[in-house]
Amino acid sequence: MGKSALQNILLQRFTNTILEPIWNNQYIDHVQITNTEMLGVGDRTQFYDSTGALRDMIQSHILQTLALTAMELPKDLTPDGVRDAKIKVLEQIRPIPVDELNKHAFRAQYAAGKVNGEKVPGYLEELGNKDSVVETYAALKLCY
Repeated sequence: MGKSALQNILLQRFTNTILEPIWNNQYIDHVQITNTEMLGVGDRTQFYDSTGALRDMIQSHILQTLALTAMELPKDLTPDGVRDAKIKVLEQIRPIPVDELNKHAFRAQYAAGKVNGEKVPGYLEELGNKDSVVETYAALKLCY
C-alpha cells in the first residue's frame, strides 16, 4: 500500500470539492481496480507458488484499494475511524453464489511473451514446475 496514489486517496476523495459530491453511486456506475506488473515473479517463485494472486494481491492490496475507493467519509481520520469505514464497505460485499462462481471469478497463469520487445518466460518456465496450477492472474466481479 505504498503507492503515492493510494496514500493520498483519502485526501483526494474527501477534500476535493469537485470530486467529493459526485463520488457516489448516483454518478459512478462501477469501478475497475487493476494491478499490473511488468515483471514475472522472478526470485519469488516458491513463495508465489504457495500463495498465488488471490492470496498475494486480491485479499490484501486489491480489497484495501476497493475499501478506500468505496468507503464513506469516516467519523474521524484516526486509524480506528478509517478502519471502521473500510470494514463497513467490505461487509456490504455480497457473497458470490457457488453456482455463479464462473460468472464472477476468473483465474489464469501468464505465458511466455514479450515485454517492451524483450522475450520473457511464462510462469511455469520461471517456476520450473510444469504441473503448477497456481493463478498468477485473478479477476473478481464484486457487488454490494
